[in-house]
Amino acid sequence: MNYYRLRQVDLMVVYLLPGCTNFTDKGLQQVSVYPNPANEFIYITYAGNKDKITLSIYNVQERLISKQTVKAGSINKIRVHQLAKALYFIELTDGELIQTKKFIKQ
Repeated sequence: MNYYRLRQVDLMVVYLLPGCTNFTDKGLQQVSVYPNPANEFIYITYAGNKDKITLSIYNVQERLISKQTVKAGSINKIRVHQLAKALYFIELTDGELIQTKKFIKQ
């Protein structure tokens, strides 16, 4: 059994404290979200080995705003013009792995 001591610095950055065992992040590494900050659209690219991934957008209160499927190997255009100006979180999953990205709506 392995134990890890984690210290949360902000909502999306976690640092290991000294003297702890490292672990590997097995998230969806081939995902990019741009532009950030966004006005009308965000673009999601995924170059992984799965055909499709599920994309969910949450506000800072963790309320689900939108959920859809995006295709691998292409640029997926997501309309965000209807969202209020705020910080949002994008959760991407391929059924096994989950990765969270954040973006700001201007």
